[in-house]
Order: sequence, then structure tokens, then C-alpha cells
Amino acid sequence: MEIERAVKKELVSMLMEWVSNSRLQSHLPSESYFIMFLPDVLTIQLSHLGEEYQKRHILPDLKSYSNNLLNHFLPIFRKWCIKHNILKFEFTLWFSCSGQKYNTSRTVFIKQDDKEYREYLDSKST
Repeated sequence: MEIERAVKKELVSMLMEWVSNSRLQSHLPSESYFIMFLPDVLTIQLSHLGEEYQKRHILPDLKSYSNNLLNHFLPIFRKWCIKHNILKFEFTLWFSCSGQKYNTSRTVFIKQDDKEYREYLDSKST
């Protein structure tokens, strides 16, 4: 499904609002592209976080850190899908930090009748 650029920008804005209200904000420079929505993938540039924060929280286990961050993003994905009447959407995410990369996908399903959702871990994690 092709999603308009403006709709993708809205998702990035929603995610960045969560970031700005979290403790991550204190570890980010004021002007950075921490989250971007490229043609088919959300990229999260963990390298923008402070060096000490990276060493302490991210670099020991990038996969675990990324999945934990993703768990915070899932309710935002759900809201975005509901707002735009998208009943199923696969989110592909690329996390990168200091040369390390972790890629994963999550699919959000919205039931049309009650707007409940479920996420499923896609087997495409690398």
C-alpha cells in the first residue's frame, strides 16, 4: 500500500512527540533527524543519542534496546493506522548505532468493528 508523504510525515511527528516527552530527549541534540520515514522503512538513528548513553544502554545489546523502543512505538502505530483507516500495515524499521544495525518488521492489524489491534513479530528480524 502506497502511503502519501504527508501521512508518513505525520507518523514521524507523532513518534518524535513521544521522544520529546521521554527521557531520550535529554540525550539528543536540538537539531537532529532521529526518526525518518524513507520510501518503505522507518529509520531510527540511535547514533544521534549521546555517546555515554549509547555506551551504557544501546551498544551492549542493540537488538534488545531496539525492541524495547519499538514496544513504546506500537501504540503510536496503532493510533496512526486508526486515524487513517488503515486496517493492516507492516512497519519495517532500521535501527542503527555506531556502525551496528538491527532491522525488524511489525504488522499492525486493526479490527474494523472495534478498532482493537494486535501486533505480530515478523520473522524478518536481522
